[in-house]
Amino acid sequence: MNANLRDPDLDRIGTPRDAARMAFRRYRDRIAFFGPRGETVSFGTLGTRVFGLARGLLESGLQPGDRVAFLLPNSIEFVELRLACHEAGLVAVPLIWDLTPEARAAALQAAAPGLYVYDPQLDAGPPAGEFRTVAVPRGERGGLEELIRSDADESSARVAGDSPATINFTSGTTGTPKGVVSTHSSWATSLKMTAKSGLLSAGEGELFLHAIPLATAGWGTVLPCMLGGIGGLLMPEWNPGAALDLAGSREVTGTLLTPSMLIDWLDEPDLDGRLPPSLRAIICGTAPLHGPKAAEALQAFGPVLYQGYGLAEVLPPLASMGPAAHDPERFPLRVGRTAGGVDVRIVDARGARLEAGTCGQIEVRSPTQTPGYWLRPDLTAAAVRGGFFRTGDLGFVDEDGFLNVLGRASEVPPGISGHPRTVEEAAHRHAALKECALVATEEGTTLFCSVRRGRELSPGELDSTVAEQLPARSRPQSVRVVAGDLPRSAAGKLARTRLPRLPVDREP
Repeated sequence: MNANLRDPDLDRIGTPRDAARMAFRRYRDRIAFFGPRGETVSFGTLGTRVFGLARGLLESGLQPGDRVAFLLPNSIEFVELRLACHEAGLVAVPLIWDLTPEARAAALQAAAPGLYVYDPQLDAGPPAGEFRTVAVPRGERGGLEELIRSDADESSARVAGDSPATINFTSGTTGTPKGVVSTHSSWATSLKMTAKSGLLSAGEGELFLHAIPLATAGWGTVLPCMLGGIGGLLMPEWNPGAALDLAGSREVTGTLLTPSMLIDWLDEPDLDGRLPPSLRAIICGTAPLHGPKAAEALQAFGPVLYQGYGLAEVLPPLASMGPAAHDPERFPLRVGRTAGGVDVRIVDARGARLEAGTCGQIEVRSPTQTPGYWLRPDLTAAAVRGGFFRTGDLGFVDEDGFLNVLGRASEVPPGISGHPRTVEEAAHRHAALKECALVATEEGTTLFCSVRRGRELSPGELDSTVAEQLPARSRPQSVRVVAGDLPRSAAGKLARTRLPRLPVDREP
């Protein structure tokens, strides 16, 4: 375990605010965060502002248990507001900016927040009188400053471990959003499990690039970094070239990336000359990383690649592995060994447990899993079977005890034998391919592809690559090569549902 994260310290953490308070005291004079506009805040100053904001929120009429919704980019203001919610016992409801206006309105209606804080560049604001609102224009801090009280100390608000700490609304781009509730104890347990996993090297001089939106999976590394005294470099939006140059100029030591973001880095020109020698950990998560790209990343970045598995409904880490455990050529589907305290089982459609090596539905039981969906007992009941959360993912546990994940069961289109991951793994072996995804279209099963920078790729050429590896029943019925990148969500993940609407760039 890292030198600054010893068992006695972790045992004292029962809620996220316990961890934040510990970091404020321990690293008072150290820089906690570098903002996107070059501003900085020390751990001590951050603590003062969080305590003052927590008091201001409570004095404004909010009470512990009330919801505070916010739509903000990665910024110091986002960190302050979320930590202040934890400090005051308020429920943080972070919203992601690619929710449709209808989905955002539905999420706000369901959460019924006592306060809505938003960036005017991301939202024009709700109708007057619907919610109490505070606007925080990008580049200005006036909105939050009006709420902060001076000379405030730690809040005396009672925070029960089993009470809701956050509500994260998901699936808003494809339907009615559902609110995933996570408790204070769930977040604290996730924090401690991450600290014990060895994913982060604690100590002065460490700097973590926070590029994934903090409103989504990006928050999972914030408190572990703070607990280890690791500074945070905040990026409000993803730009692979700028992120790579920033990591080099600031001597970044670690980052969390989605597979799509990692592939962006692999596609950058003069990668060898721009890689920061300080980089010691690239954690890749939120979606499966295809074997050929994992192998390329290990070759390009060296032994710094970590992978993990987790869900919005079951906070990570559920399984993880470090550089030494990677063998993407032989085991392209591996995501790691199950974390301590987590039980993973593979079952068939009836819920019967399957033997090792047999593919089926992944179900997990963890101290970090959600108590349910906000105001949706029907969804909660359907998601849990015998205490295990039904992830919706397909996979298996191999003979060495590693969890292997193919992907979502819902991604399997009709008319093809096997999971799309099989086809995509084969396609990724083509050196000119950047990203791909197999989805159902009006033409049947279609493999959508993007091309590496400076390379050329025809659908027929890629079809031949896949045909060399797979039988006819497992191959796509058509291949489309598109201009530019495949669509991404605001969270930095491949957006499969948008693919059928893409214009065709090149056809067979």
